[in-house]
Amino acid sequence: MKKMSIYFGVLFLVVVLFSHCAFVPSVVTLNYVPQLNLTKVPGAESVKVNIEIVDSRIDKNVGQSKILPIKASNDVLQVLKKAVETEIMARGFSLGDGITVTVDLRKLFCIFDEEGPFLARKGFARADATMIVRLKKADGSAVLNKEYTDQGKISPIAFMKDKYAQEALDMALKKIVGRMATDNEFIDAILAASSK
Repeated sequence: MKKMSIYFGVLFLVVVLFSHCAFVPSVVTLNYVPQLNLTKVPGAESVKVNIEIVDSRIDKNVGQSKILPIKASNDVLQVLKKAVETEIMARGFSLGDGITVTVDLRKLFCIFDEEGPFLARKGFARADATMIVRLKKADGSAVLNKEYTDQGKISPIAFMKDKYAQEALDMALKKIVGRMATDNEFIDAILAASSK
């Protein structure tokens, strides 16, 4: 009888521990790695840019693992703001009151899935990113309203680990901000907005 009680006690403890782990959301820390070898824009040194971030995401989590959300341990909007400011300055512009660049984050979300033939399926983590960039002159008149989309994908993977979600999210963030920072239409809009 005593052995049976110990057995059920251990079994109950194992169930509780695994149930707890199964219902604890994953947490990742977003990191932005600046672009390499961006060229300075002629005349950019005299232009001041103010970055504003808007969060229009439907889902404020940054991903989904099975039935549980993936959350960010740091402020997603602050990471995005710092990323955009870093690349704006890398192109030669300075930060301050002047031209307003509004970055409206519409999506930054990672999922796990599989692909390939039935008998040779491979797992992957894919993060999709979408943002709309609006640019205004100092007087408030609109100059640019453009959507940017990109994704980060880590493949193949065998398990749904947090680190793969984080790597995919970091990749998506780097690619979408880099796409904006190297877009001639975006740069030309800043210069056009700064002209008298």
